[in-house]
Amino acid sequence: MRIDSHHHIWDLNVRPQTWMQGDELKSISRTILINELEPELDKANINYTVIVQTVPLVDETPELLDLSISHQKVCAVVGWLDLESEDIRPQLEKYLSHPGGKNLVSIRDMAQDKADPNWLLREDVIKNIHRVAEYGLTFDILTRPPQLSAAVEMVKRSPNNTFVLDHISKPYIAKNEFQPWADQISQIAEEFVDIDEEDDDDDEKEEGSEEESDEEDTDAALADLEKELDALAKEQEELKEQNQELSKEDLLQKQKELNEKFNEIKKELNEIQELNKDLARPLDLEILDALEEQVSNDLQNAEQEISEGKSKKASEKQKVASDGMKAMSSQLNAKQNQSNKEQQEEDMETLRAILEGLINLSFDQEKTQKNFVKISTKDPVYRKLGRRQQRINDDTNVAERCSRGTA
Repeated sequence: MRIDSHHHIWDLNVRPQTWMQGDELKSISRTILINELEPELDKANINYTVIVQTVPLVDETPELLDLSISHQKVCAVVGWLDLESEDIRPQLEKYLSHPGGKNLVSIRDMAQDKADPNWLLREDVIKNIHRVAEYGLTFDILTRPPQLSAAVEMVKRSPNNTFVLDHISKPYIAKNEFQPWADQISQIAEEFVDIDEEDDDDDEKEEGSEEESDEEDTDAALADLEKELDALAKEQEELKEQNQELSKEDLLQKQKELNEKFNEIKKELNEIQELNKDLARPLDLEILDALEEQVSNDLQNAEQEISEGKSKKASEKQKVASDGMKAMSSQLNAKQNQSNKEQQEEDMETLRAILEGLINLSFDQEKTQKNFVKISTKDPVYRKLGRRQQRINDDTNVAERCSRGTA
């Protein structure tokens, strides 16, 4: 699936687009409707698009929501709200109650058109931006380079919001002027990257803990199954010794009980094998299938021989079944030991790699610290060193997490 996240359409017969000024916009200074956009989406193999508001009027957003109902390719809408209003929530709730309200995904206001470059830092504006997050919606930042520094600070003050930076804040490409835009775009990117990395760390921890939990559950289940097999093998041996002492009826009843216990073990083993398939390092348990089938057949044959009064043949089958259960237990133990050994070997390799990485990091840290001492905080190189220090910190955190994983 391919989604274009930003398209505009407008009907100049309905309302003017006051921002259409200058020769560079002449080619689009005409009515452009969804019917013209859809064929272009098809040509570009775009499945869906997000339609974004163009004028600071509340009337436009419901019209765009109408389009999201009537045109399948319009999967979402970015609407407009006046962030200078006392409280955006009443108008926002009107949007959401619209039949197409479920398709409203984001809100924006035109910071780029405000006379005050710090407009995004106004108390009423930030308060309303935070209210957007309360409804689970994204906020689109629409700025030019003069407002970008305020946008950076606004993002820092809004940890619960999710943002989209429209048009990468419209750098002055035609003029070949990339500063201070380039530095500011790096700053806002760092804000997003920091958040993403924290989320990734949390996801990795959750995934890691889930994998560890699954492995622990499987190990515990295998250990319990091993004990059950040993105990059942012992019971089968004891019953074999009682063949001449018990009546045919009692012997048959006890053999049926042992057979039923083994059927329960088979169910447990099947469940363990299903868990094992989902492990990052699954054990090779295929050999148990053949042993399980053989033991099951021997137990059934022992029951049959008892029912026919053939105690000697029954004893032979009981002995073979008992030995088969011991073999299954032994195989489970061997597979676990083999897995633990392989894991230890992998951990050792990982620890060696971590150690080498830490040695290299220590050299980088020493070099960076020496350079910090030599230069002024006003030197442009100082910022590069700051980014290098951040990378060293990040790599150290990664090494720490890896080392905990091998402990």
